[in-house]
Amino acid sequence: AKGVKVNFTPPAGHALLDVIAYKDGTRVELYDIVSGLLLNSTLLNAMDKATFYVPYGLYFKVVASERVGVLLTGGWAAYDPGSFSGVATFYPSVEGGFRGKTFVFMPAPATHQYGYTMDLVHRNLYVFALEKSDVKLSDRIGKFSTSTSLDRGEVFSAILQSRVTHGGVSAAVGYDSVFRLSSTGEITVGSVALGALVYIPALTGGYVGKAFWAPNHATYRQTGRSAVLVVVPLEPGRVTVYRREDMSVVAEREFTASDVENNKYWYLSLGIGRFDLLVRSTGDITVLVAQTLQEDSPDFIGDGITFLGSRPNQEVKFFTPSMAVVFSPEEQTAWIDGKQMQLK
Repeated sequence: AKGVKVNFTPPAGHALLDVIAYKDGTRVELYDIVSGLLLNSTLLNAMDKATFYVPYGLYFKVVASERVGVLLTGGWAAYDPGSFSGVATFYPSVEGGFRGKTFVFMPAPATHQYGYTMDLVHRNLYVFALEKSDVKLSDRIGKFSTSTSLDRGEVFSAILQSRVTHGGVSAAVGYDSVFRLSSTGEITVGSVALGALVYIPALTGGYVGKAFWAPNHATYRQTGRSAVLVVVPLEPGRVTVYRREDMSVVAEREFTASDVENNKYWYLSLGIGRFDLLVRSTGDITVLVAQTLQEDSPDFIGDGITFLGSRPNQEVKFFTPSMAVVFSPEEQTAWIDGKQMQLK
């Protein structure tokens, strides 16, 4: 219910799948991809939210009659007060993609429920202005609202109401768990959390590009924890990582044609800190923001699930610390590691 606190306990072994509608009369269906069975369905109006319990290990798809926003979190674990991680992600715009002027979303959990140290306080609203913008934020019931103005390249952040664990304490703003963000200029919006694992959308759209905004906050000191970037080139070129605040250079790397051919990647370890970065490249690249635990090494990135997508007939190269699953919305032919495969 809108603006009403609801207590519930997710079943053991299940994740939470939240679907938020952008338009009235939106039909939402949840399918098991392997069996093709329809698992659940509902009808939503604009800014309505439906929550589904999804068993761990299920390959699923969401089919909607209109564009919707979908947030997947790990059941009770993402909201447990003993968890230091939270969820780092980017929120899709109502217009489509990850840049736009209107966003309707449920904030991801990002901040420790008890916040007993500032190292555990993170922001599940992080707005980056792609152009000069007047921004207005409000919760679904209109009880909370705020506004600000941003110049191109400026950032606005906040801790928004999300779920809290039983007995948890929230210092977040808002009286509902669905928010609307509108802007006069184009912006991109995300959640920045400890334990990040997220592929960064390019500022020009899609996941392959030459310019990326890449916030990464690794603030809690644990053995082997470090904020890292993993850059994979699709073309030869120079990649430069800047601090957003003053555009000072953090690091640079040149990729040759041989590097591209041999699938070389750049593992950049940044250590402990709150890093707000811009990545620019003269050739096409993909960028993964992540953190390590136990050891500062590509083999110790995680935990989490991240997504990236490809446009038709577009080559995508990416790094995965463990495994990758390829999904297709329709039957087609794909080449994966040089092998032709038929996807359904």
